[in-house]
Amino acid sequence: MRTKEKSSKGTFVGLDIGSSAVRAAELDVDGDRRILRRFAQVGLPPGAVIDGEVIDTHAVSEALHRLWGEGGFSTKRVIVGVSSQRVIVRPAEVAAMSAEDFRLALQFEAQELIPIPVEEAVLDFAIIDPLVSTDPGSGNAGSGNAKMKIILVAAHRGMVLSHLAALKPLGLHPVAVDVVPLALLRATPTVDPSGVDAMVCLGADLTTVAIRQAGVASFTRTVNIGGSKLTNSIATELTLPIPEAEALKRLGGENGSVATVQEALRIVGDESRPILSEVDSSIDYFLAQSDHRRIDRVLVTGGASRTPGILPALSFTLGAEVELADPFAAVELGDLDLTDDQMDLARTAVLAPIGIALWGVEASGSRLSLLPPEIIRARRQRRMAQVATASVTALAVVLGGAWGVREMQVSGAKAQVASVTQGNRALQREVAALADVTQVQDQIIAQRALAVSALSGTVDWIRLLGQVSAVLPTDEWLTSFSATGTATAAGSAAPTAASPAAGTATRGTIQFQVSGKAGQDSVAQWLRALAKIPGLTNVWVGASANSGGTDTFASTASVTAAAPSSPRSAELPGAGQ
Repeated sequence: MRTKEKSSKGTFVGLDIGSSAVRAAELDVDGDRRILRRFAQVGLPPGAVIDGEVIDTHAVSEALHRLWGEGGFSTKRVIVGVSSQRVIVRPAEVAAMSAEDFRLALQFEAQELIPIPVEEAVLDFAIIDPLVSTDPGSGNAGSGNAKMKIILVAAHRGMVLSHLAALKPLGLHPVAVDVVPLALLRATPTVDPSGVDAMVCLGADLTTVAIRQAGVASFTRTVNIGGSKLTNSIATELTLPIPEAEALKRLGGENGSVATVQEALRIVGDESRPILSEVDSSIDYFLAQSDHRRIDRVLVTGGASRTPGILPALSFTLGAEVELADPFAAVELGDLDLTDDQMDLARTAVLAPIGIALWGVEASGSRLSLLPPEIIRARRQRRMAQVATASVTALAVVLGGAWGVREMQVSGAKAQVASVTQGNRALQREVAALADVTQVQDQIIAQRALAVSALSGTVDWIRLLGQVSAVLPTDEWLTSFSATGTATAAGSAAPTAASPAAGTATRGTIQFQVSGKAGQDSVAQWLRALAKIPGLTNVWVGASANSGGTDTFASTASVTAAAPSSPRSAELPGAGQ
């Protein structure tokens, strides 16, 4: 997505848990300066992470322990990146509404956009453009046909939790869960603001394609194939240990006999074709769905990009020039304390953790995080408990000091007892004289309470109509709308979410007149749409009539306590008393 950076200050650590290694980069941010202070990576045993998902939590935790020891990172607050086929990035156009309202409707909208059941997913979104189109027939941008452009991210909850579980033994504190394809684009500045860039990350087990047009992420795809396939094929066909096969693949035959080198090159050429084909088909799919005819720039990163011959082969497959991405294009280099060999290896490994760390400098409205909501709630509760404990401790200190002072004042206070007693008698006489005034005040408070009770629980019809418009099918429209509220007896309480009748007590009725295109199952579409709104029940539809190619029908529904409430009771004088 478009990077909307803001001036900020702080330290951010991006953590990338890959299939073959764990990597972290630490950035110092001061205004517009982003300085890379530390980078380190530690290898993982085979099978610890498969297809981007943590399988052996203990092995990953041990690697993270080594990583923090060797890297010397100054903080344990980290931004964690995730990448797999079960991580979804989806640009979409949806009904225009506020971010707050769309978050309420997110569960319903997301199910149409992602292949993961919403109850098993962690979701987040950002609004890219609050108004991208409006039906010409609507006449105004505020109609129910107005559209806005969003970017939606989702991941399987179990996959995210497995990453977070590996952090816990070391005491690492996840600030956010970032999406690696977006991090790769974030770490690579846009050269042409109107151009189309493709980032290709050739990893050990995963190959990721991320495409950005006009500075906005428009397409991402991750496939379960990478450089380890080449290594395993060399090891199998040449009967070599994995480390020797990996060295032969990386060095391109600098060691070994001529026959062995030639055979290894043949294997790399054969086994790399499926990887390159996946990249080519991903880019072709994007171009077929967009109004662009070509990609302006193709950048490559990832450990497998170091394989001799892989970049020329990719260039030939795509019919376009490709180049290695500069991992330091968005940052300044600090004193990394790396050898020349380590720095050379870092060039194809550091881009993702740098991009993840840069999540911390994006504007808050553009930040996307897959940190599960239950973890955020638990963290807030712990923070509140810590604040309460600190407050109690401070109060105890204050009281302890006050006790010493009071001890010194006891003798003087005894001398004042007689005077205070006399003043108390005078005050009691005044209270008796004000008894009538107190009675009148109590009556006023009681009348206020009745007014507040009478207005509480009324329905916010405007917001409810907005929810109906948000789920209305594109080939149906409302021609009329009326609503009637049910009065609540004074002094009685409307059902709450915690009561057995929550969401079932009738607070009113609503009537619609609906039109739809003839030939469509208009009634069924209407019923499915209203089923998405928690505040409506007992939906009834009358007979459908057809006139001039348009179906029309009337519909009624009962409004329950789950519908949005009007704030009028809160506006009354004394409503909060």
